[in-house]
Amino acid sequence: TGQSYRLPTEAEWEYAAGNGAKHTKYSWGNSDPNGKKGGSLRDETSKQKFAWESIWDGYTDGYATTAPIGSFDANDFGLYDMTGNVWEWCSDWKGTYPAAAQTNPKGPASGSDRVLRGGSWSSLPQVCRVAYRSHSTPGDRSLSVGFRLARTK
Repeated sequence: TGQSYRLPTEAEWEYAAGNGAKHTKYSWGNSDPNGKKGGSLRDETSKQKFAWESIWDGYTDGYATTAPIGSFDANDFGLYDMTGNVWEWCSDWKGTYPAAAQTNPKGPASGSDRVLRGGSWSSLPQVCRVAYRSHSTPGDRSLSVGFRLARTK
């Protein structure tokens, strides 16, 4: 494409997933998932396959694992699957957040684990919040982890 791409920072990812200044609880909004306002989540469909106890009660997305992109409504920025489907790698190393409010904070300069955001089709419901943080070593691979690219200007 002639363009430069990279992983988003954790702050960029959260801003994009939470609909900017609205900072919604989930990428689709603040309410529980409902129909196309949701995503591929740990729900009634996946419970049939995996016999999980903790699911999004009453929600059926139709997919036991990942869903094709565009199966659910995009968020306010036109982005799909920011909550659920697969965890997404961020470029930041895992570190603690400072107590004071910050604008576009940067992660630590180094570390052993990189940040993962968004939850996945196999995540507990409380983990799929836009603000929830996870992490893993960069060499780890999983059926529930993927990435989203950001274009560098």
